[in-house]
Amino acid sequence: MFRRYHQLIIVCIVLGLTACSTTPSKDESADPGFNNQLFQKAKSSYLAGDYQTAATLFDKLAQNGNPEAQYSLGYMYYYSKGVDRDLDKAMYWFKLAASQGNTNAKQALLTINKRIAEQKQADNPISASTANTPPGVIDLRPQINTQTNPAPVSAKPELNKMITAQPTPTPVTPAPVQQAKKITPTTASLPAVKQNDESPPVTEQERTSKVWIMKQPANHYTIQMLSSSQEANAQRLQKKLSTANTHYFRAKVKDQLRFSVIAGSYENYAAARQQQQTFKKQGYRDTWIRSIEGIQKIIK
Repeated sequence: MFRRYHQLIIVCIVLGLTACSTTPSKDESADPGFNNQLFQKAKSSYLAGDYQTAATLFDKLAQNGNPEAQYSLGYMYYYSKGVDRDLDKAMYWFKLAASQGNTNAKQALLTINKRIAEQKQADNPISASTANTPPGVIDLRPQINTQTNPAPVSAKPELNKMITAQPTPTPVTPAPVQQAKKITPTTASLPAVKQNDESPPVTEQERTSKVWIMKQPANHYTIQMLSSSQEANAQRLQKKLSTANTHYFRAKVKDQLRFSVIAGSYENYAAARQQQQTFKKQGYRDTWIRSIEGIQKIIK
């Protein structure tokens, strides 16, 4: 009897030790020290150019509510560092980080919203950013002393200086006043002649496009595929797309003549957005949605 009782005690001790060994350890994500080490590893990966690893680590921290990681991940989505460029996801992470008091994210949102408002007011789809910024993206980087591979986080992150300094206006020397030309019956009867008009002649292709654009309902939307200073670029893209509802037009943008290609006419924004996603899958990532009314107002 005593022997059986002794064996029972041993079995209970073994079972107790087994249960202790299988008890789950403390969640590492709740450990501030572990999170700090992971953040430093993510930052080091970014600085080393290993953007995919950095994005993966930042994403893990961001999902756990780390505001610095949320801001950094939004930054990487904005500039397509290690991930496909996705402005919606960038804004999502910026907003989450800002809601937790991250000053860099707050400044990023202020700058983005300000630039969007300015663009809408001017009805100008072209960003005022530097030439190496992809079309449709508002450049958050300073235009002076811009680093090639800026770090997403630092003691003084570059997004702290996102407001671009205004250039010093160049003094303009007024042209000398010329005496008015005496009008004679002969000169008065001559038609006015435009001087220094270097605009390329309107082709039949462009003329047909203009007629189509002006016939569209003003409350419709279209998808702008390209805006270029070279008419040949617009003609090539229109030929490549080769659809009945693909057209191009010319317009002055900040005193510069540009040629833009548009595709389709859609009754509402949602329909245009759906087609834009289709174009994105086909490789046309730098597109944007515009109102037909806005184009009709600026078309030349």
